[in-house]
Amino acid sequence: MIFNYWTFRQNQLPLHEILISNKEKMKKIVLLLSLLLVFSCNSSNNKSYTEKQVDELKAAIENAEASDVVETKLFLDFQFGMTENEVKKHVGQLEKDGKFGLDYRNKYAYSFTTKSGIKCKIYAAPSYYEGKLYQMTYIVESVLGESTNFDMKETFAESERASGFKNFTKKNVFDENEYYFVKDNLIITFKKGYGDSRMIYENAPISKLAKEESKRQKSEKSQKSASEF
Repeated sequence: MIFNYWTFRQNQLPLHEILISNKEKMKKIVLLLSLLLVFSCNSSNNKSYTEKQVDELKAAIENAEASDVVETKLFLDFQFGMTENEVKKHVGQLEKDGKFGLDYRNKYAYSFTTKSGIKCKIYAAPSYYEGKLYQMTYIVESVLGESTNFDMKETFAESERASGFKNFTKKNVFDENEYYFVKDNLIITFKKGYGDSRMIYENAPISKLAKEESKRQKSEKSQKSASEF
């Protein structure tokens, strides 16, 4: 094979073009590494922020559980500590005042409009501990379904009632945002339900007792079932 020097020369890039090409490649590599570094730092910061939020919420809930019962007023003027009979009387009063009405399912509902104009129906579901109201779950139904969750949170956050509350956001097991507002003994949670959204007013000190009692009862039932083997 005869080596053709001129053909070889023609197929080679000039030296200055080779240098320029290498410089461009280096610039791209540096840019890529810089982007990766920025992304890594942002991910780290986001993770730290999320972890911080979880820790702060946990501390706020523990403080609320240890708090005296200062906050007692709930949405629609229900009160912590009401008996079941008092709750029924209050529902009757709300009906007389035109705030509560029977829907097509013969259930009492409150008509509510969010700050963005979404019309909702709100149903009250009380929970009692030793005969006294300690938690009220407000089930919110609208054309947006469970997505009303965020709109309800925003409506509350911009109301006068939100004054003095600390607010937190936490991801649930489905990677969905849940919103918490904490003040003294009161915890208000906004979360998605099953085709609806939930606004929960909770008296933290009593709620803690109720959860401990429920856990104890479940343990006893489990032990009793296990003894049948």
